[in-house]
Amino acid sequence: MPKKAYGISRMIFRKEDLYIQTYLDEIEKDRKKRKKPIAKFVIDDEFRTILIGKRISKKMSQKTLAHLLKTNQSFISRVENGKTIPSTRSLMKIAQALNCKLTLKLENL
Repeated sequence: MPKKAYGISRMIFRKEDLYIQTYLDEIEKDRKKRKKPIAKFVIDDEFRTILIGKRISKKMSQKTLAHLLKTNQSFISRVENGKTIPSTRSLMKIAQALNCKLTLKLENL
């Protein structure tokens, strides 16, 4: 049996797509109200341990790493202490500065 479709502005959406878009719109409205990004992942202790280990093995201070990333030392400290969750872009820059490969992993809750 074909799925019911709705025509909107010359585009055809399935009913499920409309529900998803409504949900995404609600998330976006909520994000704008809070003016903070939604945390999309968690930085665990293992990541922070590896980050600190890689930085130290390269004989790099937090200040030096921050200079390479064009940010400040307090940002590096907050990431290493788990006080802030960096953006994916920041994680990619950190990995590049430490000459590492960045791998994101999805797990069941």
